Amino acid sequence: MIRKLFTVAGTLCLLAGFSALGFTFQEQPKVNLRANFRIQVFGVERLKQVNEMLIFLKNAGFTPASSEVFDELQDEKIAFLDGTISKGKEPGCLNPRWIHSVISWPEGIEPPFKEEKQVRLELVFPQPFPISKQREFYQLMQLEMKANGFQDGLGYSHQGFSRLTGNLPGISLNLIDNQSVPRALGSLPGGRKELGRVLRVLGEDFMVKPRPMPLVAMEELAKFPPTSREWLGKNGEGNNQVLWNLVLNPHPPSEQVVDQFKDAIPGVELEGHSGALLQIRSNAQGIQTLARHPAVLFVSQAENPPPSKTQFLPGDFQPLFTPGSTDLSFKFNFLQGVAPIAVLGADFTGWKTALPKDKYPVRFVDYLQPRSKDFLGTPFDETSANPSRDSLLAKGVADGCPGREIILVRVEPTASSMLDEIGEMARTGRFEFPSFIRGMEGSREGGKALDHSYQLLLEERKKLFEEFSDNEESEKRRKDFKVKMDSWQKDYRQLHEKIQRMLQFRETLLALKKARTFLLCFNPPEILPHRLDSPLGLFSDIANFKTTLWFIPPKPASRPGYWKGPVLDADSNSVLEFQPGGAQTAWENERLQIVLREGAKKELVPDQKRIRVRLRWREPVDSLVFAASGGKVTTPQASFNLVLLKKGDKLPFSRDDEFAPIGETGTVPFCIYHSKTLAVFEHWLDLQLPGEGKYYLSILGQDKGGEFHGSLLRQRQTEIYPEVFLDNQDLALQGLGSK
Repeated sequence: MIRKLFTVAGTLCLLAGFSALGFTFQEQPKVNLRANFRIQVFGVERLKQVNEMLIFLKNAGFTPASSEVFDELQDEKIAFLDGTISKGKEPGCLNPRWIHSVISWPEGIEPPFKEEKQVRLELVFPQPFPISKQREFYQLMQLEMKANGFQDGLGYSHQGFSRLTGNLPGISLNLIDNQSVPRALGSLPGGRKELGRVLRVLGEDFMVKPRPMPLVAMEELAKFPPTSREWLGKNGEGNNQVLWNLVLNPHPPSEQVVDQFKDAIPGVELEGHSGALLQIRSNAQGIQTLARHPAVLFVSQAENPPPSKTQFLPGDFQPLFTPGSTDLSFKFNFLQGVAPIAVLGADFTGWKTALPKDKYPVRFVDYLQPRSKDFLGTPFDETSANPSRDSLLAKGVADGCPGREIILVRVEPTASSMLDEIGEMARTGRFEFPSFIRGMEGSREGGKALDHSYQLLLEERKKLFEEFSDNEESEKRRKDFKVKMDSWQKDYRQLHEKIQRMLQFRETLLALKKARTFLLCFNPPEILPHRLDSPLGLFSDIANFKTTLWFIPPKPASRPGYWKGPVLDADSNSVLEFQPGGAQTAWENERLQIVLREGAKKELVPDQKRIRVRLRWREPVDSLVFAASGGKVTTPQASFNLVLLKKGDKLPFSRDDEFAPIGETGTVPFCIYHSKTLAVFEHWLDLQLPGEGKYYLSILGQDKGGEFHGSLLRQRQTEIYPEVFLDNQDLALQGLGSK
């Protein structure tokens, strides 16, 4: 007794000392608590256990709402006890002998049990099963709760499958506690009948934001990604011509299918053809009409490849010019010999300044000529005093190979089929590409039309001579004839000049057949899927690039807006992890943060920022099943859902894991490539951010059997490596975790 007095006195002195130093101990705010208990004995033994339970609750910090609680609990029909407790101490009221569940809610509000409206619920199981059984119980509880109107949150930590949080109608609280939990327990093997649980009802300020509905396009727009749909909506009635990528099924398509898209609609022009990829220049109405063709899988605008640190710089080729320094230098010097070197670029501004012809043997080929009206090409400043990066890169190559002819080939970065056409010309010497053929056919038809017009003019001239007169009508007819003849001669001269330009262009292209080395100045477009072993697109015929040496910037694996990795789900919660880790660290690895590449506050992305994210993955195709189905598009095994999350405020007595869903793609992807053995699928997310904040990407997913990819990881033939592309050049994917 004396020792206890000294202990109490010492504690009081210690507290007084802390107060004197300025430290204060603030008591935690109270919450209402309902303890649901079960005492299955009667009479004196029941009263004894009621007394023991009240003592236990008092020691746990519980204060009953009634001062006559012991007398009230003598009624054997009462099965709960209301009162208050300090916030965060609710789990201390659980007792396997009497109390298996407690429900708390903030002070100052009515008990939520009869509310029809949604309340924010946090369900915690402080004494869980072993992890394998706890996961199964967790999944059963999710199903049970969703059947009672539960809206699960996104991005939060399940803490070893011991925590569920989301919105729930208040009237369903007792159903969850009294029916859902027993049913879920009854579905587990082992016969356990009770499991302690805490149901916390939080304030209205903490409601889970409703999940945005994935944008479902109308049937005629279902093959277009969001960016292209927006363009079509703004230009639906206009005649603005842009370049489009049409992906056909299968790869490669038959010539009969490709022929259906040649001059299918007036004003719509096929500019390039590479395997199952058609590049077509069209207005909004024309491309929507073509997209309805059953052979079309996917349609998107052709886009410029993003600038990347993987692009070549003028000094990057120096090791090639030193024999024996690298394996590539050996190939370069062996294959090159005295053959010309072709440098393919998009902008050769100032090339005559960088490579004056009196010092360098250089030739310029404008590969954009056939795609311009009358083969005139697009003018640019060839003598600028500030040469472009591509011109300086060509100069670096010329300086490293003195005396070798340099062929500058101006191409369009968005027209990926140009690379295939040039590769085929260098390999075979053929010039059968669509834009050149269309120009030749147009010239031939124009010549026929001029011949017909000339015959009519000759007949009119003959008639004028036969009916020659000095009257005013005859004079007017002769003047009209002269105007027509002058116009015809002008058209004839223009056609002749066009044919001369075409022949000269063809003659210039013959030099490409002699070139053995090709250097590409820009990254191939990311809008199309690449090969695993090459930066070339899957649609390209690899044979066109094997007989010559091609130097192409590598794929964008190192750029800040790119991520690729295997499907990981260590904790089996159907959320992909972006880096390897055990179940204990899985939650921290389930997000990619979007940050600014520059600035003091990189984690805060500004309000109204427009972002575009793409999720791409490839899956094998069973060739026998594909043939038996008549070429039907494969249903993807993976069912990914790309979600954009915004960091929210921290919940009371919870981890810093509150996220609001801003946008999601749903689980129906685009098929952007399909062959007899391979399919590539892609999701697009394109939206404006609602306010400044911290934003994250998360990937939810299941396989078509209903379980996540843990099963697929054990089957090497179906292992999947998703890729994430953040297309904004001022943003990056950085950092894993919730911070």
